[in-house]
Amino acid sequence: MIVTKLFRPEIKHDLEAQQIIRDWIADLRSDEFQQAHGALRRTTASGKSHYCCLGVLCQRVNPNAWHITRTDEMTVEVWTDVVYGSSGGLLPGPLARRLYMDAAGKHFSNGEAVFSLTDANDSGEYSFAKIADIIEAGLTDALG
Repeated sequence: MIVTKLFRPEIKHDLEAQQIIRDWIADLRSDEFQQAHGALRRTTASGKSHYCCLGVLCQRVNPNAWHITRTDEMTVEVWTDVVYGSSGGLLPGPLARRLYMDAAGKHFSNGEAVFSLTDANDSGEYSFAKIADIIEAGLTDALG
């Protein structure tokens, strides 16, 4: 796996952002979160929540920002934070910028293709533990 610029170099000077990333990595490696695909968070009828890897980060930053939006076809959970914005599928741009990330960018390769964290999560081929390894390698690379 080749990690390329998951975080901008400026993260070196922001200890708070580094800690949020480290806590996110720990969350992904814990047994606390069940993995979902195609949305930041999905909740079953029984109330059990499942997360995309980026949804785990949103949960870490503000666990009270989830709101359910119902349409005729589906129920969508949207993360809405007064500082960082709102999203149902991708990391909100202001939060990505706060953590020196390009959330939609292609950041790592498996030797055959280049992926984003969203691609990795939604492919079903990458567990949270593998994604945590990618994020940790990206942080290590950015910190030099």
